[in-house]
Formats: sequence, structure tokens, C-alpha cells
Amino acid sequence: MSSYVYDAINNILLIKEADARRLNLFQNYCNVFHALIYYNMVVAWGDMPYLSQRQTDSGSRIVRTGKKTIFTNLETNLKNAIESLKEERNESLNGEEGFFFVPKDVARIILAQIYMYQGDYNSATPLLEKVIKNGYYSLDNSNYSNLETLKAINSYSKENILSLRPQYIRNAEKGFKDYSSYSLPVLNYTDVMLLYAECMVHTGQATQANNYLKQVVDAKHISVSDSGITGIKEARQKLLLYSIGNFAFMKRNKLAITEYGIKDYQQLLPIPFSQIDLNPGMTQNLGY
Repeated sequence: MSSYVYDAINNILLIKEADARRLNLFQNYCNVFHALIYYNMVVAWGDMPYLSQRQTDSGSRIVRTGKKTIFTNLETNLKNAIESLKEERNESLNGEEGFFFVPKDVARIILAQIYMYQGDYNSATPLLEKVIKNGYYSLDNSNYSNLETLKAINSYSKENILSLRPQYIRNAEKGFKDYSSYSLPVLNYTDVMLLYAECMVHTGQATQANNYLKQVVDAKHISVSDSGITGIKEARQKLLLYSIGNFAFMKRNKLAITEYGIKDYQQLLPIPFSQIDLNPGMTQNLGY
């Protein structure tokens, strides 16, 4: 976390303010990006100062908001977005307009991840199922742990859903490499399939879970040693090592401590001292 994260949030809120004074057309698009940023911040750092209005005083005291309250607000905004956004394929790689005007599926995936992070797999399942059944995307052989794939990510990919520069998510996973000159997919169809397989495991549908895991394994030409959560973990490590979603996956499935060799408190990253200096209301995470 650094100042650019809150700069991004303030810019989103600035667009919302300007839009509200005029045609009021872009609120839900802004809310999707607002939710995307805050969800990933909570995964990385826990309770966070939550801004729903633009901050004009850089030295103001903003205390932490509990993650449950943040998620409740994000859920409301994403549900409204799903109601109003278009039902179409996402075109995030086709210029700025395609990147900003996201369809329903992007909101569905973010909302599903929020539910999953809270252990509510029953609510996440139909959201991911809708993305899959829409048929807009298909698996290719992309491997987002491979630098050559990251170099080529701006070229056409059938399974791409949303790409952002990694500056927005750096340090979200242990060992994240500095690929700052490349775009990194934040949401992609491989992740959707593995998220859905995970939901199937947690809702007692092991056969369906293995079917979706096998589709990924076959398309990517990899192998895993087991089914269920272990197989999903292995597939993620081989294909999505630098995906921000892996940290959340490890945490919600209680694998982070053993897989990363960390202590319990390290499941939340330390708050940079620069942020504590900027915001007198900010406190350090326990253990650091």
C-alpha cells in the first residue's frame, strides 16, 4: 500500500462527484473499480480507512473501518452495478473505453471473491456460474507465472477479463516480482474456473469441482497430484503464481502459513510507515 492506491481511490471518487453533478451515468462503473481496489486492500492489510467521499485534506485523521463494514458497502455497490451494467463480453484490452466500461461479469467476479473471502461459498457460486455459462470466454494456454506471457498480455487473449498495471497490487503476494513494465491480469478466465471449482469443493460437489479443475489442467497442459483443494492449489501455483488472487486463496483455505512459511500475524502485510506518517489515524498491523 502506498499513496498511489489512495490517489486512485480519490480519482475514482472525483469522477463520481463530477458525474453526479451532470448526467449521473458512470457511478456503477466507478463503484466496480472502487470495490476491486478495496477488496484487494482488505486481503492484503485487513481493516482499512474507507473512503466513500473524496479526501481533500492529505493530513486528515482517518481511522480504520472494519473489513465487515467495508465488504457490506462493496456488496451493495456491486449488486447495483450488476443490475445496471451491460450483459456482454469484457473488452478491457481494446483501449481506455473498453477498460472503463466494464460489463456485469467483472462486477460478478469481484462480488464472488468478496463472498468467498468471508466463507460464503453458496452466494459466490451462482455469480461465477453465470460468468461461465455466458460463454463469452474460453480457456487458452496462458501461464501467468511465465514472463513471456506477461510480455504478450496486451495482445489478444480469449480468456482475458481485466488487466491492470502491477503497481496497483505489488506486495500483495510473497515473492511478487517487479514486472512493472508489463500489464498483469487481475481477473482472468483461468481464475474464474478455479474459483468455481473451489466453490464446488466447499459446497459438497466434488465431482463437479474435479471436472472444472480438469478443464483447466487439460487446457494448460499441466499436471496436478490430487483433486479438490490440493489440486486447485497446485494448478494455481503453476499457472497463477503472480496473480493477486492466490494470496486470498491461500488465506481462506488456511494454507498460507504452511505454504508461505509465515507466522499467523504475517497473513496481513505491514502498513508502510510512510502511510502511518501521512495519516495520524492509521495504526500498524499487530506483530510488526
